[in-house]
Amino acid sequence: MAKVIPRLGLVSTDMKKIRVVDLEKLRRVLENLELMEPIYKYFLSNSIVSARVSMYPHPDGVTIKGVDERQWLYVRLRSADGMEYDAALWKIINIATTHSRAFHEIAKCIEVG
Repeated sequence: MAKVIPRLGLVSTDMKKIRVVDLEKLRRVLENLELMEPIYKYFLSNSIVSARVSMYPHPDGVTIKGVDERQWLYVRLRSADGMEYDAALWKIINIATTHSRAFHEIAKCIEVG
């Protein structure tokens, strides 16, 4: 079942509509624990001690300005108890729609269409 990203009108299987226009700014936003921890707590229950943006080539991934191939963009989260979780960008956006400050910062870095 596809999950809807409410404010963007996307579903999880439709990530090809997302274009990252400023990867470095998006990286700074997604790795900002003060801003993003309320969202990341949906994935890991203990305090988040690190968040690192990673990506790899994937035919259903997002388009990134300056990168030739589509990429599956995700954030590797680590909690204080050593647990890790890889949160895909679509999942982060889905949850961020309920956190206006984080959503606003992410939205500055992407285009949808």
